[in-house]
Parts: sequence; structure tokens; C-alpha cells
Amino acid sequence: LFLKFFPTPKFLDPEYSGVSVSDNAIRFFQFEKRGTQLRIKKYLERPLPQDAIVSGYIHDVERVIEVLKDIKKEIKTPYIRASLPEEKAYLFKTEIPLVPLKDIRSNIEFKLEENVPLPANTLSFDFAVVDPKDPNREHFDVVVSTIPSEVINVYIEVFEKAGFIPYSLEIESQAIARSLLKKTQRGTYVIVHCAPQKVGLYIVSHSIIHFT
Repeated sequence: LFLKFFPTPKFLDPEYSGVSVSDNAIRFFQFEKRGTQLRIKKYLERPLPQDAIVSGYIHDVERVIEVLKDIKKEIKTPYIRASLPEEKAYLFKTEIPLVPLKDIRSNIEFKLEENVPLPANTLSFDFAVVDPKDPNREHFDVVVSTIPSEVINVYIEVFEKAGFIPYSLEIESQAIARSLLKKTQRGTYVIVHCAPQKVGLYIVSHSIIHFT
């Protein structure tokens, strides 16, 4: 109610676009609020040259930048939140002792090489704690998503050279689950994502992706 009468200043919460990157196309979404409803304000889709992106990895940086610059002509705001293809990401579930929440990240770092076939110092990761307020837990169940830092750096470089400012990068399955399910939906769901050249199956519980 407070934010209804005293909304967040624009400079603290600027308008941004949602971006979906796949091997065959780049898609931009902008939403707007009409009353209590969220509606699509603008949707743009541009095909990518063949083999410019293969299995989530950008092989032809310059051609992808050209496509993004073409989109930029129709997008007023430079700010974006992007979802990245699933193929280069790793997802795993692990148990962490009951340490302070601020120490969970450092505990995960020791488990990366046990679950991902890459050196830990080459990875960037994020995590979600499953039901962190459960009073009967004996440990934290943590779902970790990780992606090679090199892949992230290439995407950031491409967006910035095209004139965009990335707010966040998120793995595709997580972005889809977050857009379809409310945080209050605690059950277990299977999301089927049908794309032109692949089908993704995502197992979601407590609004968190557990398996893909």
C-alpha cells in the first residue's frame, strides 16, 4: 500500500527489457502495468545467423552484436535482464551444515569440483536454499546453478558493445520457472519447454529448479 502512494523513484528502478537468447534467435520483452495487471508493452524477435550461437556458446561475436544493435534501435531503455541458454550451465543439489546464511556461499565453493567437471576457479555460481525457515531441518538443502565465467564474460561483452547495460543474467530454466510459478507455490511441478530444436524438462519444487 505504501508503494502505491509513494512509488520507487525511476532512477532507483528504471525500466528494463527481458531478453531471451537461444541458438536461433534473440527475443526482447517489455512489460507495463495497467492497474493491477501486467501486460506486454513490446515484443521483438530477431533471427540469428546460422552457427552464430551453438549450444549456448557465442561463436560469432560480431554478428550477434549486429543483431543486438538492430534491436537497440527500437528499444529506448538500455537496461536488460537476460536469460542464457541451458546447455553451458550445470545444476546440482547439495547439503550444507547449519551455518549462518552468509557463510553458505563459501561452503558451496568447496563442493563445486565434486559436482561440476570444471575447475572451481573458472566458474560463476548462484544458489537457492530450499525452505530455509523449516524449523526441523538438520542441514540446508541447497540448489546450485553454475556456468563457466568465460561464457558469462562473452555475453556481457556482447550486450555492452551493442549498447545495453545488463542488470542480471539467469539460466533459461530458472527464468521460465520464475515467470510461471509464484513463490508461494510449494508443490512439485514438471515444466515442459518446447523450442524449435530442443525440448527442456524442468523439475521444480518450492519454486526452485531441482533438475533439468
